[in-house]
Amino acid sequence: MVNYFKERKYRVKDRDWFDPVICHFLNDVVTVNRYGFKEVYDLYLTQQFANSKNVLGEDLDLLNWHEGEKREGERVRRDRKIWLNYKNTQGVRFVLLDAYLRYGDKFVDRMREELASSKKKIVGKDLIEDIIAKVSGVPAEKYIPAAIKAQRAGLEQFRQQMNF
Repeated sequence: MVNYFKERKYRVKDRDWFDPVICHFLNDVVTVNRYGFKEVYDLYLTQQFANSKNVLGEDLDLLNWHEGEKREGERVRRDRKIWLNYKNTQGVRFVLLDAYLRYGDKFVDRMREELASSKKKIVGKDLIEDIIAKVSGVPAEKYIPAAIKAQRAGLEQFRQQMNF
């Protein structure tokens, strides 16, 4: 999906940052509509806290696997805190998810309209902050920290329920 977006022409300056953000967001919208928002939480928590990055399944590492070989892989630190920050794409992902969960298609439609109607190149972060402020009625400087706090709490609660 990111490769598809890289080939599309739209007026955003920071495409290296914006393309993955918009792709994660659109994927999350589809996931929420198809399976529910807990599926997004489940995937994030599984990637962060349940799987070793070296192993592609239990006792199976296809990159360096020999039959009968026992591998432990990298230890997973389950005691880590959930860390979301608006400066990285994962943090922005959950801010956008929060806005979508609160405002639904109104938020998606506004994003589409802003991207389609832009006459000059814009900064992706500024665009997102603008849309959040317009749809929510709350300045982005207040909405973003509150959204991160709410999403972190939701992830923590889901993490405890699922024993990650």
